[in-house]
This record gives sequence, C-alpha cells and structure tokens, in this order.
Amino acid sequence: MMDGNRMNNRSIAAACLALAASGTSVAAQTAPAPRGPTRIGVLAGVNIATIHGSDDEGVSSHVGFVGGAYVSLGLTPVLSLRPELLYSQKGAETRLSEEGVTAEAKVKLAYVELPVLLVADLPVSGNIKPQLYAGPSFAFRASCTVEASAEGFSFSGSCDDTADGASNVKSFDLGAMVGGALKFDLKNGGAFAVGARYTLGLTDIGEGADAKNRALGIVASYEFALR
Repeated sequence: MMDGNRMNNRSIAAACLALAASGTSVAAQTAPAPRGPTRIGVLAGVNIATIHGSDDEGVSSHVGFVGGAYVSLGLTPVLSLRPELLYSQKGAETRLSEEGVTAEAKVKLAYVELPVLLVADLPVSGNIKPQLYAGPSFAFRASCTVEASAEGFSFSGSCDDTADGASNVKSFDLGAMVGGALKFDLKNGGAFAVGARYTLGLTDIGEGADAKNRALGIVASYEFALR
C-alpha cells in the first residue's frame, strides 16, 4: 500500500513538473519580441538644393539650412520609426547670357518638412553603427522669395509679388527621402551621427510647371534614450 502511495506521489510530482515546463515553454513562445528604446534627437546641417524640370537650362544648386528634431520609436532592436519635424531651405539659382546680356536669379524656398522614416541600425559590433533609412516626406511651404538682376536692374521680394508665375508655387510638396549615417554610441547613453540624405520631389512645385525639388542634405545629429 505504501509503495502504491509513493508511486502515486511520484506520478503527481512528475505531472506537476511537466505542466510547469510546458507553461514556461508557452510563456517563452508567447512573450513579446524585444523592442528598441524610444529616443529624442536634434539634427542640423546644410541642403544643397536645386529645381529639376524640362526647362532647367542654366539652373545650379542653392545652399541652405536644414535642422529640427525627431522622435525615434524602437520597433525591434534593429528597426525604428522616426518622424521628424524640420525647417528646410531649398530652391535654385540660375545664370543665363543672351546677346551680351547676363541675367541672374535665385529662388529661395523654405518648408516645414515632416519626414516619416523607417531606420535600420545595421547590427555590427563596436560603438560605431551604420544606419540606413527611407520614407516619405511631407513639406509645407513657409516662404518663397525671388532675387533677380540684369543690366543694372534688380528685384528682391516674395514670389507672390512677381508677375511671371512664381506666385503659383504650391503650398505643399511631397517627396521621398533616402539616406544613411554613421552612428557613434556614447558612454552617457546618447548617440552622435553624421550622414547624408537625398530628397526627391514627387510633385511639381508650381501649378502647370514641370519643376520638382531636389535636395542633398549633409547633417549631424545627437539623440538620447528616454528609457
């Protein structure tokens, strides 16, 4: 009788251990995947911008400022979603000569720009990590000015004050942004990065005009983790 009780006790103990092991396995399988940290950052740099279209003869680059802030939302240890809020200067310059007359003009555009980027931190060892990112960019025109000069004549003012169609510059511009950076992890938990990005305008900047924004940005950033 005692041997039977011992066998029953052993069977019950074995069953309990099996259930515990099974529960641990299920918990491990159903546990959420690890996520990366949430980070806040600031960035600043220069845009080397131009306007590309069917009638872009003599058009050259215009250099402007780009800067702002962003939030990096960790999706996985490698991937993050990064919405940014930027002030971005774009535009173009042109110089044309005809019949001995040289005309120069600058179109200066400024946008409040909201890129929404998917960022990949490439998994490499050490404190320096390559980053790649891409996503759409939504830009809202903040200002548009024109400067022109020819044979002693000069003009400087808002696009809305011109009579050559510059006032048709749209208030919204849609673009696609791609870029990369080298990210340096710091001992204080923050990170510093330097990189380049290219924004390709997908819509014409003016009504009835074949002209799209292009911008190469050289930027540096600093970020820190919230958790």
